[in-house]
Amino acid sequence: MDDEVLAALADAVAILEEHQRRAQELIAKANRLVRLRRDGLPWEEILLTEERPLMSVLFAETAEAVMHANSRVRRTQAQALRRGGVTLTRIGELLGVTRQRVSALLRGRR
Repeated sequence: MDDEVLAALADAVAILEEHQRRAQELIAKANRLVRLRRDGLPWEEILLTEERPLMSVLFAETAEAVMHANSRVRRTQAQALRRGGVTLTRIGELLGVTRQRVSALLRGRR
């Protein structure tokens, strides 16, 4: 049997490493926008000429990737714990979610 938790965690690490790289890119972009605004440029000029991808796009993509990785890790952990005989209530306590959420995770819902 493949270790689904291990695979989910390995994917999460890759996503977090990419997030770390993107965070540096976002910081540099934000600092540039701050400098331009402090230099007196109007927001419309700053935002219309911002390098692509826009900060808001990078934020959204990063948040979505991290959220998806978290869901996958949580789901595979819940499945592994349930296969090990752990109750839904205890799994919920461990993962910081309700028993009902654990039930949804085990059914494969996000």
